Amino acid sequence: MATDTAEYLRTRVRDQYDQEMLCAGVLRVESEYSQVTNIKPDGGSDNAHDITCLMGENRAIAGVSFVKSALDSPKQRSAIRAKIIADARNSRTWHPVVKTFIYFTNITFSADGAIELQLMLRAMGFDHVVAYDRNKIAQVLDCPRGYHLRGKYLNLPMSDVEWASFYDECIEKARSAANSAILQISKSVDRLSFLTAAAQPIGYVRAIIRFKETPNPEPFTISIVLTGPCMPSERRMLVVNLEKVQGSIRATWALPNSKIEFSPINANWLDERTICCTFSPRYVCSQSPMRLMDLSGGTMDVLSSTSDTESLEQIDIDIDGYAVAMTSFFIDAPIWSDDWHHGRFADTEFTRDLQARVPRRLFWQLLGHFSEETPIFVDRFPNRERHVEHETPMQFF
Repeated sequence: MATDTAEYLRTRVRDQYDQEMLCAGVLRVESEYSQVTNIKPDGGSDNAHDITCLMGENRAIAGVSFVKSALDSPKQRSAIRAKIIADARNSRTWHPVVKTFIYFTNITFSADGAIELQLMLRAMGFDHVVAYDRNKIAQVLDCPRGYHLRGKYLNLPMSDVEWASFYDECIEKARSAANSAILQISKSVDRLSFLTAAAQPIGYVRAIIRFKETPNPEPFTISIVLTGPCMPSERRMLVVNLEKVQGSIRATWALPNSKIEFSPINANWLDERTICCTFSPRYVCSQSPMRLMDLSGGTMDVLSSTSDTESLEQIDIDIDGYAVAMTSFFIDAPIWSDDWHHGRFADTEFTRDLQARVPRRLFWQLLGHFSEETPIFVDRFPNRERHVEHETPMQFF
């Protein structure tokens, strides 16, 4: 059938309208082209371009140069080459910003002739030159995506094998479209679920702190501070505090806006280098509860009582199963008074006490804008409500 298609292209497409519509159809079924438009397929002035399209993100111009009976003679090749060059030159005059030129012809050039034509067109200022000669057009028409063009303009029917491949192609496209629609629906459902959860009071917060090696016996204090984006006087703040004294870990959490300051929670060693602590503001804080959406566009600070940044490997914060923040990069930077009191934090007794406990900043990170994006869901608790209610953070790992 490929031989028949190439032979039919020599003589079957004699009308200018059919020639330009066929070539535009070829561009439409090729994946790299979009917004394909015929300018004047019925004839008339087309300002030196038969077809326009986008090749990727770049505007392209296509010219159609067919002969009624293509014999690939030297005379025809010379005439078609002259027409292609004239079309390209006029395109550069009328559309100097376009850097991609595509030409269609139903003859074939010799290998040297095709290369020479490419070089001549590039010398005019085109960055990309795409050639569709008779054989390349036939290749597109003999694929399932081009069968309809071949039948319409060349009147070539499909064989039984081609009908089978055409149906397979249609089924695959339908399956792909269905999968894409299902994926989009799934994303929409996940997004709706997140927005619903983020608007509710926080159910649980889980902090995992991993050290590079077993912590030394020296005492230390690490505070993880999550703050919302409002003005300092109205900013919601959630603090997780770990304090190592005499070989044991004491974990506390604070919600200053709700007058909860350093309330004790359980901290558990997942292994000799990893501490996990989980707590539930929902069951403790009934007045002015904090929501995950209150942290949208806010920040996370990792503060420490020492400048030892080498011992920390990673810190992860999950809120109601969503990875809100994580970091494995730490630096040593003192907390400046202007930044702490008058910049991102309100000057309160709580913040002054916190600064005295942990005067050095090891990490600072912007949180996501949850009104626009959804954090990764990493819930590892099969029964979250039971886990939170009984405060047994180890039994589900």
